[in-house]
Parts: sequence; structure tokens; C-alpha cells
Amino acid sequence: MSVATHLISPKSAGLFSKAIMESTVDILYLEKDKAKLYGAEYCKILNCTSGLLHEKCNVTCLQLTSVDSSIQAWEKAVGNVAIFLEANWGHVEDGLLSFIPTCCDEEVPAQYIPALQAGMVANVPILAGINTDEGATFLFDGVPYLPMFAYEEAVNFLFGNENGKTIINYYSRYGYKDGRDALAVVFTDYWFRCPLNHWFAAVEAKGSPAWSYRYNHVLSAAQIFPEFGLPKVCSTRVCHASELPVVFHRVNIPSINVSLPQLEIDMSDQIVDYWTSFAKTGTPTGKFPWPIWNNQTRENIILQEDMSKENSMELCGMWDAIGYNH
Repeated sequence: MSVATHLISPKSAGLFSKAIMESTVDILYLEKDKAKLYGAEYCKILNCTSGLLHEKCNVTCLQLTSVDSSIQAWEKAVGNVAIFLEANWGHVEDGLLSFIPTCCDEEVPAQYIPALQAGMVANVPILAGINTDEGATFLFDGVPYLPMFAYEEAVNFLFGNENGKTIINYYSRYGYKDGRDALAVVFTDYWFRCPLNHWFAAVEAKGSPAWSYRYNHVLSAAQIFPEFGLPKVCSTRVCHASELPVVFHRVNIPSINVSLPQLEIDMSDQIVDYWTSFAKTGTPTGKFPWPIWNNQTRENIILQEDMSKENSMELCGMWDAIGYNH
């Protein structure tokens, strides 16, 4: 999200020559008046308001607040149901992330998709992609159980009955039994995978190349992920952030008893080659040829022990028709 924001921010233009985005999520930024709702409640909880109507927030008071009190106050503020609904009405799923950039001003002039469609993107090569189970990271963390009928109701509520029917029919081919599995894949494709194509198309239209990936490997040491805040399900799935040990070649970490086998070390070597060659030349090179992205084929590489490629034409064609502003 941070790199994506720089790519559409006029104030960042010319400050970088290439961009790598890992797991960029396409949720709607909060407009400033909506973000202020959270801020006002946070200030109120900390008893730092001033003014006749408590409309001002005393910065000095906030600075004197302890870290624990500040965290607790923020959690209460974003957990206020009335404020949550007012700030995110019409797109409540985007409110699941409370710390996000605000728009629309001189820093971030527009939401992602409208900005990209208007050509408001830096003219630089980009390398970007997702992890296979991005959605599971967020859904399983807060939803202990979801029957399939509740999954269908949730999809209809979020996307409308007509679009909901299309979505439910499409994903029925996978035969999910747990509604969390089904909804997690919906969120992966809607939030992460398919919106990325708009980035690639916008960069391609500017004349710069783009490369797309899907990271698809369950690390042999994945049992460590819950120790770093990820849900337990990430021990057996390719969750958000699970590529980081491989990308940064953290293959041997004695302090947490991690020592990856040679196959994973070799995979890490290949991925590091892709990342570093892209950083140096603007083109990712390695043993397996990485297809350059174009809107006619929408090919991406699959990063795993046995590298391969795929395309997202059918899947993302469906989501493009539905749209990303809900």
C-alpha cells in the first residue's frame, strides 16, 4: 500500500526509477472527513478534547499519553460500531483495516482505480504480485466459524444480489465446505489479485514494463508465523507476508530454530535473483523466464519450488465487470 501510494502521488514523482509492490491491497482510502471521525473519538477517549463543543484535540495532551493508553484508545475508537458504519458506509469490508492513507488531496489525489484509469501513475517499471491466501490472513483472524449459507448472505450483502449470484456461481466450482475458505478467496481476488491488473495496464499505457507474480509456497517453517501475529491457519497456507523470509533470504535463523531445506534455499536464491536484477536493470531475470505483462494475455509467474506461469483472464474479467467500488 505504501509503494502504491507513492506511485499515484504527484509529490513523489521523479523520486524513484522502479517500484516493487508485494501484496498491495485495493481498499478504498478514507476521505479526510471520515478519518476525522476516528480521530475525534480517539481524542475524546483520552480526555484530550477542548473547546466549547469538544471540537478540538489538544496535541500536547496526546503526546503525554502512554503508549498502552494510546493503543487502547485507538482500538476503542475503531471498534465503535456507529463510527465504523458512518466512516465506511457502502463499503464496510474496507473498514477492516483501520490504519490506511487518506484522500483526496494534494498528497493522494484520488482513489486507486480512478487515479489509474485517469493515467495518474508514475512512468516507471513495476514488479508486483500477491500471495495465494491473502484473504485467509484477515478473515480467519476474526471469524471463528462461517457456514456456507452465511458466506452466501455475506457476498450478497457486500456486492448486491445480482453480482452476488455471479460471484457465488463462479467460486462454486471449487466445492468449498467452510464459508471462511470461500470468502477468503473472494477477498484475495477482489482486494489483491485482480485490482493489480489496473496497475499493470496503467503502467503499460505509459510505456513502462510490468511483471506480475503469485507466490504459492507453504514454507516448511510456517509454524513460526502465528508467533509474529498471523492467524494459526497461516501455518498451512500462503498467507499475507509469508513470502518475506524467502525474499530477504532468511533461510537460517537459529534464534527461532529456523533452518530451511536446500529446495527452499534454492527457491529463495531464484526469487532474490528476480528482485535484485529488477532493482538493477528494471527487468527480473532468472532460470525460469518471467513473462512481461500485457493486457491481452495477463500472464504472471507462479513463484514456487517448480516455477510456472498462468493467466487471470477469466477470473479478473469477472471482477472487472463487477467493479471494485463497493
